[in-house]
Amino acid sequence: MNIELLREDVQAFIRAHERSDIPSLMLRGIDLPGVSAVELAGQIESRRKLAPKAPVFTATNNTYMPPKLAVEQATSQLLAEYKAQLVQGQSFIDLTGGMGVDSYFLSQQLPQGTYCEQNEELAQITAHNFQQLGAAIKVITGNGMDYLQECDTEFDVVYVDPARRGGRGQKVFLLEDCQPNILLYWDLLLQKGKVVMIKLSPIIDIHYLINTLPGICDVCVVAEKNEVKEVLLFAFAGNKKVPNIHAVILAEHQSPKSFTYAWDQEKPRPIIQALEPSATLYIPAAPVLKAQAHDHIAEAFKLHKLHPNSHLYWKADTSTQPIADYLGKVLKLKAVVKIDKKELHRVMPQKKANIICKNFPLKPAEIAKKFGFKEGGDHFLIATTIEGIGKRFLIAEKIL
Repeated sequence: MNIELLREDVQAFIRAHERSDIPSLMLRGIDLPGVSAVELAGQIESRRKLAPKAPVFTATNNTYMPPKLAVEQATSQLLAEYKAQLVQGQSFIDLTGGMGVDSYFLSQQLPQGTYCEQNEELAQITAHNFQQLGAAIKVITGNGMDYLQECDTEFDVVYVDPARRGGRGQKVFLLEDCQPNILLYWDLLLQKGKVVMIKLSPIIDIHYLINTLPGICDVCVVAEKNEVKEVLLFAFAGNKKVPNIHAVILAEHQSPKSFTYAWDQEKPRPIIQALEPSATLYIPAAPVLKAQAHDHIAEAFKLHKLHPNSHLYWKADTSTQPIADYLGKVLKLKAVVKIDKKELHRVMPQKKANIICKNFPLKPAEIAKKFGFKEGGDHFLIATTIEGIGKRFLIAEKIL
């Protein structure tokens, strides 16, 4: 950490050139004593990446930008704010602190915070930024698990975000392949935390989690818009109750949308029924599918299903009001078309639509190429299979 980068003239230069072309900027030559062109480029690049992801760190004066990798691995501000709302108490420890986004927002809810980070330079940068942000968080430079074993404190919340990179840099997601391996420390985590909160890969299997780790009380599949960003699990010692599974969608300046069901709840069997011309279509969002909640939410909203293997639902439109709380796309059916190029072009002469495939052998790009369509526009072309009828195209327009 080069403290010369915090000088007022250097900070002014970094802010002024946040949108500049970095290679061109470096070629011009920079006359700022005590800092190198490489360091300036690193600060500008990290600031540019961090501004949309965690704007509180760039909007605060005199913050020091972490290395690019730390920024890329950091939680977004939207996700960190949401997580902080899920916990309560006075104290927390973040065992895998990184650049400190989660720790900072947890500290807004739990005032007695401890942050652990093995990388000495990153810990030093984060300590400085906490100070600039006005966050009174204790910074521990070292292995978080070692610190937890040695300290005699019980925390209201123990938070872990295991690194999901293997020894050769490959992505991993199984608990035993991540660092730290929480399987080895699970008893310790439950002993030291009234609540344990673990951030895991979006592709982790929920069955695997619940069958592997005792004490789980909640699993949250969290998405920004329609992209699943992380799976959060919560646990506490002695919990014997069945976990609740939550599908959650976050969006800027909007309240979270969520759906919850109990893990042992009997799997619903939505009614398989042929479409009616006045149908409103419901397509589950990514976190609903990941949370295995698609049939549960269909039952809750009394939706019909087109086919046992098609995650595509509908409801007769007897009013002008669709289900506003549904987690996913809500579309108005306009036509049902056979898989025939001429017929499709007759119904959709503009040859442009957002293409979705549900239980269909071709991918959207393959359909676009085969049927001469461009992707985009206001209409939807859904390729699917309908029970008792076979493969069809559904033409629809978005309602919600």
